[in-house]
Amino acid sequence: MSGTAPNNAHSQTLKKNVTIAAAVVVVMNLVAKVLGFLREMVIARVYGATMFTDAYLVAYSLPFQLCFDIFSGILSKPSLLASWLGIKL
Repeated sequence: MSGTAPNNAHSQTLKKNVTIAAAVVVVMNLVAKVLGFLREMVIARVYGATMFTDAYLVAYSLPFQLCFDIFSGILSKPSLLASWLGIKL
């Protein structure tokens, strides 16, 4: 009987650590969203809604979006991942 008590305590500690880690991820995600929204508000206030602001935002976000699309497509299909790794290695 005494062997189950430490295992249960370890399980509880592990659950607590996972819960704390998940909470940190959620909070940091919310902070990032709020800061991104504030950045967009500052850009809109300082530069206004012009053609140049739109061009800046597209040029700023397009590389990240393309990279995400490419790598999420590659990583979701094992055959594409293998061929991509073969090219890079």
